[in-house]
Amino acid sequence: MILSEIEFDKLNTVDILCNKFSKSGKAIKKKCGLYPAEAITGNPSLKGFYIEVASYDYFTDYLVWNDCGKGIAVKYLTLREELDVAEATEIMCRNVEFKGTEGFKKYLSQKEANGAFINLAEIQALELIGEDRLADHYGKYRELYLIQQEQKKQQQEKQQQIEQQKLEEERQREFDARIADAEDCIKKNKLLKNDLLDNEKHLILYLLKRHNIDVPLKTQGWINNKLDSVVFTQNGEITVYFYKSKGCKCPQSIYKYLELLKTAVNKAN
Repeated sequence: MILSEIEFDKLNTVDILCNKFSKSGKAIKKKCGLYPAEAITGNPSLKGFYIEVASYDYFTDYLVWNDCGKGIAVKYLTLREELDVAEATEIMCRNVEFKGTEGFKKYLSQKEANGAFINLAEIQALELIGEDRLADHYGKYRELYLIQQEQKKQQQEKQQQIEQQKLEEERQREFDARIADAEDCIKKNKLLKNDLLDNEKHLILYLLKRHNIDVPLKTQGWINNKLDSVVFTQNGEITVYFYKSKGCKCPQSIYKYLELLKTAVNKAN
């Protein structure tokens, strides 16, 4: 049997004061009706653990709470609804050493040793069971942990910025090399393909704009959609290759703009 198949509504609950978080993230005490883990699993070693059924829109979680003493409980585990009862029992049994007041203190000690986060609800639970010294200790631990995490986050963000800058610089170098190659093709009268650049602009129109050659919007559209390639010759002739379709003609004005481009590139180089 899996957890979601258990008829919890037919089982008896025990009122426990749970130290949990409100929707706003504030640590609060709330009385909850929890199901004794030993009653659900039939395992007496789990006495002191309780299960809360947390239902959401599309799934249900089963939260395992530990009675830390004085009727105060803190959440230890979240069990998935598709878990078999035997699997859930095994998971809880692996945490038996952390039951009760002493187990709770051991649980926090182990979290500290592992460099894990200790939340406000756990610290507040220590205060409620009279462990003020430990509550103060873990309060300071939490503050230091948050400072270190923020520093780590800032370092990661800085490293990401450096890597992003390097990537952008490399892309820019590749782009500049591509433009330099294209202008070299024009200067040396080689075939120039009107490829789509990484900036989503077509090469020849980009070159025209780069050299401040004003082209009407209609002609710009033809360059982007119909123009395939261009060849400049030493005697000043220009050959234009374009995608033919019914009713599609090469605008004569394109030669004027290409001549201006050839002149501008030769002067620039």
